[in-house]
Amino acid sequence: MSASNLNLRQRLQSTWLYVPAHVRSWPFGLGLLLRLGLMAAVVPLAPAQWYVPFIEALLASPSADPWGHWLAAGGDPLAFPYGWAMALLLLPGVGLASALGAPPMWGYVLTLLAGDVLLLEALRRLSPGPAEPRRDGQIVLLYWLSPLVIVVNYLLGLNDLLAIGTLCWALVALRAHRAQAAGLLLGAALSIKLSMVVALPFVLFYLYNNRPLRDLLRPIVLALLTSLTLLTLPSALSPGARTMLAGNPEMTKISATWCGGCGASASTNCLPSSGWRFWSSCCSRRPRRGGSCGPCRCWWCIS
Repeated sequence: MSASNLNLRQRLQSTWLYVPAHVRSWPFGLGLLLRLGLMAAVVPLAPAQWYVPFIEALLASPSADPWGHWLAAGGDPLAFPYGWAMALLLLPGVGLASALGAPPMWGYVLTLLAGDVLLLEALRRLSPGPAEPRRDGQIVLLYWLSPLVIVVNYLLGLNDLLAIGTLCWALVALRAHRAQAAGLLLGAALSIKLSMVVALPFVLFYLYNNRPLRDLLRPIVLALLTSLTLLTLPSALSPGARTMLAGNPEMTKISATWCGGCGASASTNCLPSSGWRFWSSCCSRRPRRGGSCGPCRCWWCIS
């Protein structure tokens, strides 16, 4: 490669015009075509029946308590068991599609696609070792072409990746020692999907168990509480939101996860006790220079 071409590439890498190598690879293109094909051919039942109509109702009648208004109008109690963070993520896409005369479902699935791309980038930044084309290609193959990811998000239309992506970007901020950003994103992940509370103790254990990072614990917790207050308190004070959340099967999943499948009469300390041993094994030593931090190693093990 000539010196002029090398300088041009270096200048492009510092701008938004540069397209990373893993995005230009055939696995990424194939995964994108599969996603676009499903988006055009399939209308997922869950968002068509629940999520998108709820967001459309919120756009038509803005309210500080959209859950109460939805239930008062005879809406399904299972329609939207999420907080304001999820609503704020879905509102722009659905609203833009409606304003342009396109089906609101397109706005929903395009929001999923944007979250999917951002989650891929977060996983790329969290992966162990220095960035290189071979490693990035493996991430694209393992995640972007995963049949489970494609089926769950684009055939079934579930929105779990929005919460998982927010959690991953919180870990990216934590890895960069950006405590306030990490805390705000953690709170947003909890507001988007309550099941993300399962990951919270692991992050706090990691910070407490590593003295060089223990100073980050206080600002992260303060930012976390601020984010939860702004995004979760309005829905927590809403009787309609509490009704939707109480009837959500997600609550049973969270209880079963924390019980570790030990049965209803078992202590709920099954997962925390085993998780503490696993977390200590992952985070007992400081991360090596250029290596991954504790949350990153743990994430790759449990994902």
